[in-house]
Amino acid sequence: MIIDPSTFGRNEAWILFRLNGAPIPTEMDGDFHAMAIMDAYSGMICGMEMISTTQPEISEIQARKLLSASANQAGGRPTSLFIASEDFATQMCTAASTMKIEVQRVPASDLSELTQEARDGFAAHVSSGRNQ
Repeated sequence: MIIDPSTFGRNEAWILFRLNGAPIPTEMDGDFHAMAIMDAYSGMICGMEMISTTQPEISEIQARKLLSASANQAGGRPTSLFIASEDFATQMCTAASTMKIEVQRVPASDLSELTQEARDGFAAHVSSGRNQ
């Protein structure tokens, strides 16, 4: 299923994806992944949550927090949330369903082109803060 941003309106569909390619190390709290929600139409990042690499997936509390923060930032909730079928996302699916958001599981390759610019920008931002 090819996802074409022009077929959606603002806040009609969101995409959940991992911003980082490699774990983000911290001195005090271990390594993290940055999970983000992006509006499929505009490409705007609506929210982000840091998830410990020791967790197999985003927790229920983190999922609700990310969805609520994204809705506040975007000014509304979507009708659909795309999540890569390869990702563990049981808690996110449950939280979205509770908020009356339809979850659509699609291959990561269907989301990759849409999220590449955000992932590249995040990688540049994170790596610029590291001592080489």
